[in-house]
Amino acid sequence: MISLAMIVRNEAKHLAACLNNVRHLVGEIIIVDTGSTDETIGIARQYTDKIYSFPWENDFSAARNYAIEQCTGDWILSLDADERLDSSRGTLQQLIARYPEREAFFLPIYCQASAKESSADTCIVLRLFRNLPCYRFRGKIHEQIPWPNQEAVMLAPFPLIHHAASGSKERNRKRHRNLLLLQQELTKQPEQLHYRYYISLEWLAWNHFDRALPGLRQVYGSLTETNITFRASAARHIIYCLRMTGKLAEALAQTLQAAAEYPSYADIYFEGGLTLEQMQEYEAACRWFQAALDSGPPAPVFVHAVGTESFLASYHLGYCREKMQDFSAALATYRQALTQNPSFYYPLYPLCSLLLRRYPPAEMLSLLHSGGYLARPEWARALAEFFFAAGEAEAAVLCSQKAGEDAAGKLPVYLLYSGRALDVVAMYNRLSPASSGAPLPAEYTLACLLCQNWDEARQAALALWRSPACRSTAWVLLCLLDFYTGQTQYLYPEPAREPEIIASLLSILEHCLRCSAVLPSAGGLTQLSHNCILALTERTRTGPAALAAYWDDRRNRCEGKLAEQTGLPKELWSS
Repeated sequence: MISLAMIVRNEAKHLAACLNNVRHLVGEIIIVDTGSTDETIGIARQYTDKIYSFPWENDFSAARNYAIEQCTGDWILSLDADERLDSSRGTLQQLIARYPEREAFFLPIYCQASAKESSADTCIVLRLFRNLPCYRFRGKIHEQIPWPNQEAVMLAPFPLIHHAASGSKERNRKRHRNLLLLQQELTKQPEQLHYRYYISLEWLAWNHFDRALPGLRQVYGSLTETNITFRASAARHIIYCLRMTGKLAEALAQTLQAAAEYPSYADIYFEGGLTLEQMQEYEAACRWFQAALDSGPPAPVFVHAVGTESFLASYHLGYCREKMQDFSAALATYRQALTQNPSFYYPLYPLCSLLLRRYPPAEMLSLLHSGGYLARPEWARALAEFFFAAGEAEAAVLCSQKAGEDAAGKLPVYLLYSGRALDVVAMYNRLSPASSGAPLPAEYTLACLLCQNWDEARQAALALWRSPACRSTAWVLLCLLDFYTGQTQYLYPEPAREPEIIASLLSILEHCLRCSAVLPSAGGLTQLSHNCILALTERTRTGPAALAAYWDDRRNRCEGKLAEQTGLPKELWSS
């Protein structure tokens, strides 16, 4: 029988999902609570009656070992509440049955950096072991299980542990706690370099590269190949710290040394490629990114950033090839990155930028459709954003519709700036007529202005004004209405509200100028942009300066784009 041993504290958000995932894979669930004040214990009672309390003493090992002592199974599975088991390649029982001579297994673990990021690391952790006295955790933090008999321990191919990302507030709380405990333990045991390694990672997570670097150097310089997991990872992070602090020559030297020591570690080649890319040595960077692709996923003992051996390397390889003006190769590599990981859709943007140089928008959209790029909703949404940023609002509308977006998404924005204000009004009136008094988004009022429906525009703007959080937006809309109707009811806003108002006016102006350039008849957007300029110059105190800065930025962007497309120096266009 397998016993699940868990320690928890205020894990109501995660616990049910974890236990639902694993309850059918274990014969016993042991939960040790270390001081929850939320609904954790109530949730735990729905799955087991073996719930224990243990006083928290800043010692993870003590709590975990207490949980293990309550287990009656032959095997122990140790999980955290924010983890799940992926048994698609095989179950725990199949693993144990296949290798009956083993006493403990390192399981692969997938750790996502954050819910909003695509980055993740993989490594191995000893989480499945026989219920024997020799298998107990050590260390108050970043606790580990030593294994007395190396022949009895195995790197398991399955199942995979998924470690869910925490929110930024929770991550920062844990980092503060971890840093304090790690520093305390390092003071007691300065010879334990893994504490110094983890302290450096905490500083690294906060982007304190100068504070992370000394510890990483000490770990890399002091450990031997018997600690390859820590040493190789330290080398990777040293390169990253040097690169992020602008010490590119030193980063490159460290990369060459690490690549010679760990020739199958894709992460090192990837960091080398990024270093050379940052140095604008694009041809050399291509060789390093290709080496990362050729090396493939590293052995499980390496801490590995997912994608450095595949889609991330392909993405940056495409970028470098684009910088070298090898557009055909860049297109092929961006497509390769999308194939390697369809969830990583960032290559769509440079891929589409290259296609837009070759084909008119309508023809390009047809190519994307026939190539299946609009079949995935997340790709279609990304393409809609790309076309809108390129001023092709009508193409953005088509992509947004393919993604299944409606009034709750960005479709109204794309419709508005594609000259289809009547469609925006009709869309919102179907959902919530203006006569109902419910506030509608700013796009509805802007559409009413473009349709010259002054009364409905005023009614919608005043409905927004009644919501304190929307008053800056409402002021912008009412001020624009003033210019459309020749009135002067809204002069200067409150000083504290002015930065948000200026930002809103500049955003509307940018959308108008970008999209009106490609519309057959852009009279409505031209008038709207004119009224935005009047509002900035005549109804705000700092608007004229902000508008001047905006024109300078827009000119610089145009000159940069011309220089990129023609290969001629930017100075030629600015002169």
